[in-house]
Amino acid sequence: MPDVTVTGAFSDVAAGGFRTIRWNGNGSITVANGPIVVQYLVVAGGGAGGGGLWSFGDGGNGGGGGAGGVRTGTNLSIANGSHTVTIGSGGTGSVGASGANGGNSSIGSIISATGGGGGGTKANGSNGGSGGGGGDDEQTVYFGGTGTSGQGNSGGNSYVEGSPSFRSGAAGGGGSAAPGDNGFTSGLVVRGGFGTSYSIGATYNVGGGGNPGGYQLNLINWGFGGGNGGASTGSENGTSGTANTGGGGGGGSANTSTNSSGGAGGSGIVIIRFEDPTTLPYWGVQVL
Repeated sequence: MPDVTVTGAFSDVAAGGFRTIRWNGNGSITVANGPIVVQYLVVAGGGAGGGGLWSFGDGGNGGGGGAGGVRTGTNLSIANGSHTVTIGSGGTGSVGASGANGGNSSIGSIISATGGGGGGTKANGSNGGSGGGGGDDEQTVYFGGTGTSGQGNSGGNSYVEGSPSFRSGAAGGGGSAAPGDNGFTSGLVVRGGFGTSYSIGATYNVGGGGNPGGYQLNLINWGFGGGNGGASTGSENGTSGTANTGGGGGGGSANTSTNSSGGAGGSGIVIIRFEDPTTLPYWGVQVL
């Protein structure tokens, strides 16, 4: 029988012939008499939303942060030895500046997910597990960052209406299951991309893109951990992505003569599940 020991910020549930180990923070796993073959969920940290930037009478709303990369599957082999488990931190939001990318999550060198891209502030969104959304500007279209194949999707592109109105709109961060919405000028809701719902001992909703700043109903999201954007009624900070979902942070708004901060990305998570017959009620019972 394999012998598995773990350290760090983890929970360990053994029942019904399976063992499920979840890390919310950094740790390690050591396998002896293995290998073990596991079902897995590895989620990187989400990117931060772009901050709102007011300059020369023009309010630039921040794009939503891209979700951290999401990797799922079965039949992943973890060999004998000690392996570091890294949980990616969420990207940091800044006042009046583009959001930072999230950190990678990994199990040693066996598997890794890529941190989400930061949302843009009068700039393109950054590439990542899912890409950050483009920030808005009255005269320039900014593009969403590119997602990593097999882990996420691209952020949306901002919108510019042009002369004579020069209205514009920031875009949503990419999610693990869908791209972020493109910007628009009159829409009530522009959102980050859909995330992933995955069952591994329990159901986890992860990998939602952050909403951009500058829209009227930014408190509506998909429920996959992405943050909400600052409202169009003022200069408001974006909210942070939910911890241990890899959700992207919401973009800040800039509709008065002050700047705002993008919300931080949500931290990642790592979960594995594997067969463990010692948890069965008849384990060790001798049949005569």
